[in-house]
Parts: sequence; C-alpha cells; structure tokens
Amino acid sequence: RVSIKRSAATTTIPAAMKSTLALFVASLLLWGPPPAVESFTVVSSTTTTIQSHRQNKQLLHQCSSHRGAMTRCRRVSIAGVSVASTGFWAFLQIPQVESRGETYYWPLPLTCSPQDATSAQSPEALTILQLLAGVDMAGTILPPDILSKLVVLHAEETPGSLHASAILSQISLPQGLLAYSELNDWQRAKLSLPQVTLDELMLNSSTGEVRLDVTVKGLGPLSFSPSQDALGEVCWNYDPLASLHFVSLALALRFKAPIVMDMEDCQDDNNTSKHLLTNIEEEFPLYSTVEKLHQTSSRVTENIEQSFEMNKLSGALRVAMELGDENAEDKIRQALEDLELKPFSKKMSLDLPREDNKKNTPGRGGDGLDEME
Repeated sequence: RVSIKRSAATTTIPAAMKSTLALFVASLLLWGPPPAVESFTVVSSTTTTIQSHRQNKQLLHQCSSHRGAMTRCRRVSIAGVSVASTGFWAFLQIPQVESRGETYYWPLPLTCSPQDATSAQSPEALTILQLLAGVDMAGTILPPDILSKLVVLHAEETPGSLHASAILSQISLPQGLLAYSELNDWQRAKLSLPQVTLDELMLNSSTGEVRLDVTVKGLGPLSFSPSQDALGEVCWNYDPLASLHFVSLALALRFKAPIVMDMEDCQDDNNTSKHLLTNIEEEFPLYSTVEKLHQTSSRVTENIEQSFEMNKLSGALRVAMELGDENAEDKIRQALEDLELKPFSKKMSLDLPREDNKKNTPGRGGDGLDEME
C-alpha cells in the first residue's frame, strides 16, 4: 500500500503525473520492491601505494606467505659500509626492532672478493661508493638497462606471469632465435627493451629473498624476484652469494627507491634479534658511515674546484707577468693567497720572474738574484 499524506493546503496534481504514479504503484503491486544493492567501497591501489611509500617509519604490508597473515615490515636505510676479509658489506639501519628502543643493523654482503679485504678495490664496491656519493657512471658493472634485462628474462622464465606476453611482444628477436637469453652481447645491444623503473625493494630477513617492485612503461606495476640464472646473464662478475644483494641495492640507489625489510621470524625463542648487529665496529673495525663518505666526497669535490680555480688564476698570473701589469699581478697573487695557494704563487714568481728583474743586469744595480729569492 502507498499512503499519501495530505497537507492542510489543497494540492493539485497534473494529469501526466497521476498516470506516472499509477504505473509505479501497479509495478510495486505486481513485482514488489526492487532488490537491495549492497554497498561497497573502492580503494585506489595507486593512492595506497603512494601513501605507503611516503611512510618514514613502520609500514604494514600484505606479504605473500603460506599463512597469508599480516607481517610486520619496516622501512630501512643504508647506514654505512665496510671492507673485511670476507668482502665488501653494507649495513641497513632498522630503527627500534624491539621495545627497548635500540637501533639494529642488518649486514648485507655485496661482494666476496679478497680485493676488498683492507680497502674497496673491486668494481662492485667502487660502484656502490659512487652511487652513495650521488654519482651513477652507468658502466659495465651496472649498465643503464640492467633492470629492463632482468624484467625480460623474468618474462621468459615465467611466461604465465603478469605482463609476460606483453613484455616479450615488445622485443623483435633476430630471425632464427626464439629467446632473448640466446642472444649474444652484440645482438642484445641492438634491441630496444621496455622502460622499467624501480618503485620499491623488499628484503626478507628470514629467507633472504629479494623482491623488486617495478613499473613497466605502458603496462603497469610488476613484482618479481630475480633468479640466479638471470643474474648470471646480466652481471659482469657473477657471484651466487653476493650478486643478488649488489644488484638490488645498487638499483635502489640508482632509482632512489625505498627499501623495506620483512621482519618475519627475526626473533628467536628468547625474543632476541637474530642476525642483527647493535655495535658494528666490534665485528667490522673498518666500518664507515654514509655521513663520513659524504664528507669525504665533499672534500674531494672542493679540492677539484680549488684546483680548477688555481689553474685558472695561474694562467692569468702568467699573462699578467708577461705583460708587466703589476696591478693585475698583485690582485691575482692576493686571490691565490685567499685560496691558501701562497707557496704555488711563490713558485710561479720563481718560474716567471718579473719583467723588471730581467733589466737588473750586472752593473745596473745588482744581478737580479736578490729580488728573485
């Protein structure tokens, strides 16, 4: 039944509206009310990802495991590096793993080379130091397309994975070859690979698994773990114990991607952190923080700039001395003194004597040696 409440005032209903209302009442009597629509909420995955990337402290991620439970994950940062008899190491800072408020460090082997026993000498160690200083040489150790190669090799290894067929369709293989892994270096250099950027690096503290969360241009996000076979294809000096960590950490530095560590099973039965360090210097006496590396890099940059300025002023001093412009010469010498290059300016005065020194010949008031000294 439909009851219409009339107000005190008289209401006039048009004829067309009366017919429409009559049809509506008839439909209710014949078929009943329309079915209820369940309410639902759409959550944008892009917004959620951006918000998670902006978290600076503890993060919660839905990690894929056999239990399917929420796992505590933490945003970590590179605290420093060290050389040792076992190779070159990086240390990830994990703030407040326990309620005690202590800072823990996760050691990550990047090389197993004896070259790095006392100083960073291996190409991989030097590449990491350059990336920490903000310099990306994009050389043979870490080519500019190494991430794209890993994505293509992953698509070949798992053809049923996400975007695999679309990724492989973008590659034009030479006639007679069926896979990218069959190509030699010269053939690979001629191919155009999909553009890939790294969004996040995920490390698992218990299993050592590394997961790369990337975005393939034109296709969308993709998560995968590089296989040892793929690393052997792209690494200049493949090491099964360290190449995965080196490549993943180097890519995170190149793309400035956040590093997240899955802290599942990081504590033992006594609630003590496993595999974590609180005092790095006890086990790695040659440890150096990232701040110290930045200071060293800044000093090197300042020395280079100072040397450039020194060479520029030295050339100007030489020209002024050849022209006999004493006013300009005095100003340039003062600028050299301000750069703490006074010994160099003295050396220049000995190498290039003044024009009036040449006029002080014997019999004309001296032999010219006193003033040069």
